[in-house]
Amino acid sequence: MISPDAEPLRLAKADSTYQLSVDDRAQLARGFDADALERLLREVRPDMRGEILAHFQVSASGARRGHLMEIHDPHLQAILEEVWAPMWDDASAEAIEQGWFEMPGREIARARRCRL
Repeated sequence: MISPDAEPLRLAKADSTYQLSVDDRAQLARGFDADALERLLREVRPDMRGEILAHFQVSASGARRGHLMEIHDPHLQAILEEVWAPMWDDASAEAIEQGWFEMPGREIARARRCRL
């Protein structure tokens, strides 16, 4: 249950000055759109950026935090879909159409294939 006093995740205005550091980009797991992730992080509260970023990075030991696949804010979810879209790049047309993989970004991948 979400507390009624909980601060919204999304900023009222995106922080256009935020950028992923070179080190943060180097630690990203393969297959995610780093530019879309940077856009997502510009839209969220600074105190939550590290928490979200960690879901897309691989630690020095090779460990990952787990997949962040859903954010209960339609605007942020749309950007999260862009972060995940490259994961569908190697999927077959059938896999995309039938949604074989339970991960975000399928509709973006489908639209990209239709434009080709």
